[in-house]
Parts: sequence; C-alpha cells; structure tokens
Amino acid sequence: AHDLRTPMARLRATAELALQSPDQTSKHTEALADCLEESDHVLSMLRTLMELSEAEAGAMRLRLEEVSMEDILKTVVELYEFVAEEKRIQIVLEPSQNDVTLVADRARLLQLFANLVDNALKFSPSETTVTLGAHSTRNHVQAWVQDQSRIWDRLYRGDRSRSTRGVGLGLSFVRAISEAHGGSAQVQTAPDQGCRFIVRLPIDPPPDAGERVDLTKDSPNELNGKSA
Repeated sequence: AHDLRTPMARLRATAELALQSPDQTSKHTEALADCLEESDHVLSMLRTLMELSEAEAGAMRLRLEEVSMEDILKTVVELYEFVAEEKRIQIVLEPSQNDVTLVADRARLLQLFANLVDNALKFSPSETTVTLGAHSTRNHVQAWVQDQSRIWDRLYRGDRSRSTRGVGLGLSFVRAISEAHGGSAQVQTAPDQGCRFIVRLPIDPPPDAGERVDLTKDSPNELNGKSA
C-alpha cells in the first residue's frame, strides 16, 4: 500500500502544481512528463502485484526449457555494468566450478536476478563490490548475489522512509519466482559484510511447474539466448 500511495501522491502533487501556474508552458510540459513517469511506475507495480497474486494462487505461468544459470547471470551482469560503473560499484561474476544447467523459465530467472542486482546496486555504497555466482549439487542449482547493502535490515526494521522505490515488491517477486519453480530464496547477513541472497532451484522442476518447450520447433535465434 505504501509503495502505491507514494507515486500516486507525487502524481497528484505534480498535477496540482501545474494547474496553479497556467501561464508557464514549460512548467506544464515538465509536469506532464513527471506525471507520465509516475503513472508508468504505478502500472509497473500493479503488474507485479498481479503476478504475485498469480504466484500465490499457484498460477504463475512458466515456459520451461534447458537453460544455463551461468548464462543467466552473465546476461544480468552485462545489463547492469553501466549502472554499476556510474555508482562506482564493481560487479563481478564468479566462474562456476561445475555444470549449472537446469530446466527453468529463462525470462523469469532474468527477472529474478535483475531484481536482486538492481536492489544491490541501489543500496550498496560506492567503492564496494557486488558478486554473483552459481554452483550445482546432485539435484539443485544454487545461485547468489552478494552485496554490501543493509537492505534486509531496513525491511525488518520497517523503515518508513522508503525513499528508494519498489524494494518490498521486488524481493517478494524473487521469492514468488523461486517458489513457482519448486525452489526457495533466502538471505544471509553478517555484520559489516552486507547481504548474500541465495536462490536454490531444482535442476528438474515439479511436473506441474509449467509448460515444457520443444526446442526443436524453435528457430536457432530463439534458443534461450545461449552463445555458441
């Protein structure tokens, strides 16, 4: 409720301010641009809430195919390299020591780890490192995002400032995607060492987890984004 109320309050305040200065065309343009940005943010949160609701009802739709967790993490690192550079945060992908292939929804896993990395970069101080990695056991793949943030402590304290948007929804979405695959998400914290978010997924998810994709029917360019 707080996450939705804040952008709506901004939207209303911006519109009211524009109405109070009818002769300032440039101010109107700027106000309309702000209103558009805030409304997009609200719509994004509403979409996330709908997907969370689907997940809680056991109805999150998954498109299952064989994917490489290392490829997923590499894609997310490339996506956020520029953001990390702007914040003077180093983002590092640790090489996997064994095969980290599993059956999963590639798009959902990209969403999951993008959420974790996005939060890590928002809340970690400059001149620190965000680390990603993965390894597999006999039946599971375990992947993690390690940062120097205090995000989990803030959530448990019920910090009401919430000046950075979407934190609670993002982490709820991470858990929902993990559980839809038959897996789990947890966090480990240590004094002055930040947080380590750990996602544990079965190599082969439950039979009712989603729809299996017949890769032989896909074109070569559509095969889960793996490099040759």
